[in-house]
Amino acid sequence: MLEVRNKKSMDVSWKKDKSIVTEADVKIQKLLDRALVSFIPGSIVIGEESFSKEIVEKAKVTRYVWIVDPIDGTDGFATREGKEYGVAIALLDNGKPIFSLYYAPELEIGTHKGCLFEASSDKDGVCLNGERVGISDKIDFENAICDIHSRAKYK
Repeated sequence: MLEVRNKKSMDVSWKKDKSIVTEADVKIQKLLDRALVSFIPGSIVIGEESFSKEIVEKAKVTRYVWIVDPIDGTDGFATREGKEYGVAIALLDNGKPIFSLYYAPELEIGTHKGCLFEASSDKDGVCLNGERVGISDKIDFENAICDIHSRAKYK
């Protein structure tokens, strides 16, 4: 992901819904499609860049289904405006979410640079880079993230 972002130029194209897709979106989607299915044989992947009606129909009768957004925040990633982008992955077991992760390689939160958020149904709460995080009773707006939204604008 960072390899493509740091290139002088990257291949960008437009999808039917007028959103953009980069070469990194496609490469990461293909990599995750293979890796996740090999991790849980018999599972399937519904990905933003590999989505089809056939896959959705198959997901209705498949126990384990991965949901993938290879680059959440593609607009900001492609325009290099900010660090608010990452890979989002969720795992469903018979339609119920049991695991999710979000990896933002350039996001900085407090002392964390590069953030991996993970949560699972068998644990209470969320982990950030392996450390359990919770809700603070202190108001610290300097280190708070209330919303991550792309700053990119297209005409």
